[in-house]
Amino acid sequence: MAKKRGRPRKAGPRKLDGTLERGRFTPPPDHIVRRREMFSFADGGDQDVCDGIGQLHALGLLDGQPIDGLELRNIGREWRDWFVTLLRRQGFKAGGYERMDKAREKEPRHNERLDRMDESLSGYERHALYSLLVDPIVGSWPDGDEEAPWVRSIIGEALVRRNRKPAFFRFPTGNDYQLLQASIRGLFCLYDASLSGRYERRAA
Repeated sequence: MAKKRGRPRKAGPRKLDGTLERGRFTPPPDHIVRRREMFSFADGGDQDVCDGIGQLHALGLLDGQPIDGLELRNIGREWRDWFVTLLRRQGFKAGGYERMDKAREKEPRHNERLDRMDESLSGYERHALYSLLVDPIVGSWPDGDEEAPWVRSIIGEALVRRNRKPAFFRFPTGNDYQLLQASIRGLFCLYDASLSGRYERRAA
């Protein structure tokens, strides 16, 4: 039997002539529906709460810093997406790519700015950001849809304060809050390192 060539047939409802019927979409999976209900107060929609750092931002847990919480969220995601593509190139499996920017490069290009950002992270801050941003993507936790336990705990407490009932809840420990603060410090490092230096600004 000859092997079929070309792109695979797209799934979805079809017309009598076999063409894909536009305008009809499959309903979102249950966990997305539950998340939307849990974060219905958030203005950013799915894009804001699709990952742990987005949920921390939606709950205001990145606010009150010298750098705007939205900037911290975005710089964290930018570093994560770049870093995970490096891991993928080295053969690491990843199960949470739906959380990443769909416009990301399939293969990372050499980028002095992102190299500089990565080099700015070390020690406890790097460990905290890795567990917040990278671990859920590369599948370090049993369920690819879950965050690190400390992230889930802090998010769960914040949701309870908003009279929501998260599926997972335990009171955060002192270590959980230390990891949150270390993550925020790490985001500061990424943000500072992302800014062009005085010489680069003059040359631009």
